[in-house]
Amino acid sequence: MLRTTICAVALIISLSSNAFAFWDVQNSGEDVFGNVNVTASSIGDNGNLIRFECGSSSEPFFAFLIRDSSGSVPDIPAEFLHVDKAGERHTVSALLTSWNENYVAVKVIDKSALRRLADHMIITSRSIPVGIIIPTLDIRMSDTFSPQGSTAAGRAILQHCLP
Repeated sequence: MLRTTICAVALIISLSSNAFAFWDVQNSGEDVFGNVNVTASSIGDNGNLIRFECGSSSEPFFAFLIRDSSGSVPDIPAEFLHVDKAGERHTVSALLTSWNENYVAVKVIDKSALRRLADHMIITSRSIPVGIIIPTLDIRMSDTFSPQGSTAAGRAILQHCLP
């Protein structure tokens, strides 16, 4: 009986941790301005978070979230890197900025970079590699994000954020 219980608990833990690998897409439907607010997020293999957002209150953006509870940080230039399906590396300017009391974000607003990443999300069957560089703080971080659910997330981003 104890062995069965331990195996069941191990299976539940395994299933619940794999659930984090999927993309979560939230779609509000049209607001009074005719805009659709979309959020697409995922947790990477190294535990980092990424998030796309768009809607009536802001321009589309992508954020690589880093756990940090030190409070408000000044905006600092950064770079965002993405390796596409063909293995080509793309680098775009980004900005390290405060997010909330638990995270800071490296934020990307370049629409061509957002579109390239969303296009990759739609067609990939492999993990999506991304990274950030914050030169003034000598920080380099990378992670890979699951392709599971990325097709729906990429389509929602292209349809509502980058038409």
